[in-house]
Amino acid sequence: MNKITNINKTILKEIYQKRPLNSKKYDYGLLLVIGGSEFYSGSPALSALAAFRSGVDMVRIMAPKRAADIIASFNPNMAAYPFGYFNRPLS
Repeated sequence: MNKITNINKTILKEIYQKRPLNSKKYDYGLLLVIGGSEFYSGSPALSALAAFRSGVDMVRIMAPKRAADIIASFNPNMAAYPFGYFNRPLS
């Protein structure tokens, strides 16, 4: 028989404990979002914002150049790169 459990603040505090003061970036995850198009940039940006709210430390977004530029302007915490960025020659 299935048992229904009411979720309350006490249960959530047990599951989602406070992070240690000495925690640093990448201790709680790095997410890569790939998406967007030349005219649509909302989905990758919203996915990245949702990931931050869920506790991910760093989100990197790969998108077409125009979308990556728009996404980078949404929030300074979002690292947006155009497709091919990591394949370019180093100078």
